Amino acid sequence: NSIPKTLFLSNSTTVNRKLRYNRAMAEKSYQQLQKELDILMAKLQDDDLDVDTAITTYEAASKIIADLQKHLKSATNKLNKVKV
Repeated sequence: NSIPKTLFLSNSTTVNRKLRYNRAMAEKSYQQLQKELDILMAKLQDDDLDVDTAITTYEAASKIIADLQKHLKSATNKLNKVKV
């Protein structure tokens, strides 16, 4: 086997994490994601928030926004199919 075992395990772990994240996102409703975003936005408005936490919170909020956009796009596509 010419593939280093550590490389294979590293890539496999990354793929597994992505799959778990995608499954978790698929199970969350638009409303659940919106609630999570509301919580993160409130956290970002905290005057005592340190920079590292703000960056992490911002990144998490960005991912949730992307997921919300996917939900909206999917709903739009479904509505467009119904119209046709």
